[in-house]
Parts: sequence; structure tokens; C-alpha cells
Amino acid sequence: MLSEKTHARHLVELGFLEGAFKKMGLETTMIEKNEEMFVHSLVVTMQDYKEREMNVALNFVPLDEEFGYEQAMFLQLYTALPFVWDTRLVDDLGKLILNLNNRVLLGLFGIKEGRELYYRYVFSSSQDDVINTGEFMDNFDLYLLMMNMFEEYVEKVSTGEYTLEQALEEIENM
Repeated sequence: MLSEKTHARHLVELGFLEGAFKKMGLETTMIEKNEEMFVHSLVVTMQDYKEREMNVALNFVPLDEEFGYEQAMFLQLYTALPFVWDTRLVDDLGKLILNLNNRVLLGLFGIKEGRELYYRYVFSSSQDDVINTGEFMDNFDLYLLMMNMFEEYVEKVSTGEYTLEQALEEIENM
């Protein structure tokens, strides 16, 4: 269980990042820890490759001293992909995701509980310093680039618009 001091630190760190996102003109929502949310979360509202609204949720992974992680903080970025997919295509989709996760430089695609498709990354920073906003924003930019580069293929295979083979062929020719 995280101490109140650690929760307060996380809220301050998210506040710094919220300021950076607002400077970029992005819409943000800070959700403070409460009875339903066990950690603070910053939600950044953006658009995907088809200009649909999507949210990137940022929260610190609640690892503390009892887990032996005293030197690092882990900030998770999580995006539920904004489309409905055909769960009957899960086998081909799983093969595509495995292929994509071997290609992306940062982050990974996944399937949560057989229903939700997502893109996720965990940014690590030192407990001894405030998160370097410039370094984080470079990572965030790469997170978005990788997600946007391949989300289209995840969507097309998961909806049956493309076969697995069509998607892999296009990806190979990128």
C-alpha cells in the first residue's frame, strides 16, 4: 500500500505533466484518488488516426518499498482503442498483435479480458528527481507515433476488413 506522501508526490508529478499537455493545447482531466480509484490519474483527450476521440490515461503503477522498487517510479500510459471489434477474429488479431509488438519501438498492443483492445507503455523515472518533462514528452510523442502507425491494421484485422495476410503484407512494405 502506498503512503499518502507517495500519493501526494504522484499527484504533483501528474500536475506538472498536465501543465505540459495544456501548453500543447490538449484537453486534460485530473482524477484524484478516491474510494473507486486507488491511484491518481491524468486523462489526456486526443484523436486517433481516423480523428475519433480517444483518451490516454496516465497513472503511476502502485509499486512501493515492499516490492523492492525504491529507486524508480513507473508511469503507465494506457489507451483503449476507440472502435468495436469482432471477437470471433481473436486468433488472427492475436497473431497480428504479436507481430506488431515485435516492431514497435515503444509500447505494446494487447487484448484485455477478451474484449478491450489497448495500447500501453510504462515510463520509468528516478524517485530522486522530478520527471523530466522534455524527456517524457519525447516518449509520449513516440508512444503516439507507434500507436497511430499500427492502429489502423489492428482495426482492419479485428473488424474483418483485412485478412491477417493482407495486413502483414502491407506492414512488410511500409
